[in-house]
Amino acid sequence: MERIEDHIGMLNKIAIKAHKRYVAMGITTHEVEDIVGELALVFMKAQEAFNAESGYKFSTYFYTSAWNHVNRFIDKHLRNNADAQAMSMDVEVEEGASLHEVISSDALTPEQQAMQDEIAMSAFARMSSLTKKVVMMTREPSKELLDAWNAKQAFALRHRELGFGERRAPRRITIGFVCAFYGINKNVQTKIMNEVKDIANEVAA
Repeated sequence: MERIEDHIGMLNKIAIKAHKRYVAMGITTHEVEDIVGELALVFMKAQEAFNAESGYKFSTYFYTSAWNHVNRFIDKHLRNNADAQAMSMDVEVEEGASLHEVISSDALTPEQQAMQDEIAMSAFARMSSLTKKVVMMTREPSKELLDAWNAKQAFALRHRELGFGERRAPRRITIGFVCAFYGINKNVQTKIMNEVKDIANEVAA
């Protein structure tokens, strides 16, 4: 049985990064200590669900489970936010969905979520080096990338406030947004998106 003491460093780092992301998105209900407590519960669920014969390290499994928890909380916040609700869901498909969007669902039991986590890790392991880097940037964006995303959200909001009509912006950092920010051309972006979708479909089959 894995001990939380052996993974507390990773847990704390995730909590600090998650808190920064929450603050950037206007989520003020959680302090770092609150997130640490939630991730401790995630750790205990991961202990119960982890299959040592899966070929993955527990640290990898917990890392993925922890970020899935953080991203689901952000998703819930965005759905409850009036401005986010006004944005079209089609924007994310046009700009490139994240791996989370391609292979996850919000209506999952803990057992189903554990299986979904394994699928996500299996999918990630099969990706090419470039695709892995892009996917990781949707999960853990750099400060520059997050600043650019926040600026795009602020511009869209200002555009609506001035009465210029609806200005669409992605609800979250997507593969398409990462590619555009780093100047990855459309052909390569299409290959990355097709690779993510194909691998996700294969491991989920």
